Amino acid sequence: MANGGSRIGASGVLAALGFAGMEELEVPVLAALATGDPLLLVGGHGSAKSALCRAVAGAMNLRFHAYDAGKALFEDVIGFPDPTSLAEGKLRYVHTPLSIWDREFVLVDELSRASPQMQNKWLEVVRARRAMGAPIPGLQHVWAAMNPLTYLGAQALDAALAGRFAWIVAVPEAGEMSAADVAQVVRTTGLEDAPLAAALHEGAVDIENSGLADLVERTRSGLQVALREHDVSATRYIQQLAIAMPEEAPLDGRRMSMLRRNLISGAAAARVLGRPADDVEGLYRSTLLASLPFAVVGAEVDALQLLCAHERAWLATTGDAAHVGLEAILAERSARLAAAEWLRLSAGLDEHEHDRVVARFIDAALHAPLERRVRAFSDVVALVEVVSRHPEAFPAEIVARLLAWYARNTGLTRQTADEFGGIVARVSAATLARPEEALAVRLALESSRPRPGHEDGCVDAAFAQLALPNFRVALNRRNS
Repeated sequence: MANGGSRIGASGVLAALGFAGMEELEVPVLAALATGDPLLLVGGHGSAKSALCRAVAGAMNLRFHAYDAGKALFEDVIGFPDPTSLAEGKLRYVHTPLSIWDREFVLVDELSRASPQMQNKWLEVVRARRAMGAPIPGLQHVWAAMNPLTYLGAQALDAALAGRFAWIVAVPEAGEMSAADVAQVVRTTGLEDAPLAAALHEGAVDIENSGLADLVERTRSGLQVALREHDVSATRYIQQLAIAMPEEAPLDGRRMSMLRRNLISGAAAARVLGRPADDVEGLYRSTLLASLPFAVVGAEVDALQLLCAHERAWLATTGDAAHVGLEAILAERSARLAAAEWLRLSAGLDEHEHDRVVARFIDAALHAPLERRVRAFSDVVALVEVVSRHPEAFPAEIVARLLAWYARNTGLTRQTADEFGGIVARVSAATLARPEEALAVRLALESSRPRPGHEDGCVDAAFAQLALPNFRVALNRRNS
């Protein structure tokens, strides 16, 4: 058992299992459990990926086993051939304590550390719940976990393997959580931690009697209602999304079918969790971002381009722009007036609505005809100017994301890089509470200066890789 709280209610599913700060995972987890579709967790070491899977399996009362894909031999997974079956002209495997044949919930851990050959062997298990052609009759759930590809030794997944996971979900790091959630994480003693110190496990969750299975059954029972409510809109949205997606991030037929299932099962899960019924746009956006495989196959796809594609698909599907204030910003033809309106209404917008404002202008810059491209980029500059002058008015993540895109997509000479450095310095000075955090941002910026001999080149991806991670973490600390 893990320290956590009381019996699961209609919200706080994972917190009640002892996993704080993971609210964004609740809909995908509940939906995956209701449908049986495979789920892949992507997160750093120590982010509780494996522990979460073990706890979920325990709460569902399912026979569980975790295989280390980077170390396990496939003979460990399937066992060894039974010689007597060969004499009969058949092939059966001798079951061992490690074999997969009687499992109901399997975690394929460290998937990005498996060799391509081992990834191919796991493909059949994920895809069809079979091993070496033989069915695994009781297997209900196949989940996997991996570190981001930035980790040393992590390999990009084969596209065919990644394409079999319906849900591909980023697990939050402690630096992305609120102060209250971080405090809860600090107070948590894991199931397998301190086995001889019972006092440290006081107040632990009774996982086996948590009630998660009941929530899953309610979600499954609600699928028919969700299908009636979302079948037409989800299908239309995905059709428009396939058109709007950037060229480097196409949707194949299987992914579109998975996305439809995720939208419908996600809607059923959101209802059981008591999420706002009128935030359909937010549900579709978050479901889209948790359903795409690009980050695990090594494809470089700008998150803002994905948000642009969502914005275009959503507007083409519904014509809705969330609410009047947001609609006024999105409809304003003058970038400077739109930026001024954005600033005026910023306090009344949530982070996702801020995202939509940024996405609207980025989308215009990406898709403008050649003769209008300079004007479209100058429109983005209008947003950058507003953010640099009034950084305290906008969510930290929005500030970081907009500046990252600007840095990657604008040709910065040494002079303009210095000007951009001034923008970041003003933002950091205005938003960071502690001097050492502001210093970290400035040092990160220094590391992304044009290299000697490349003074007239672009800062391009160096800023995003070096400066923005520190910038984002520091800003999130300020907000928590």
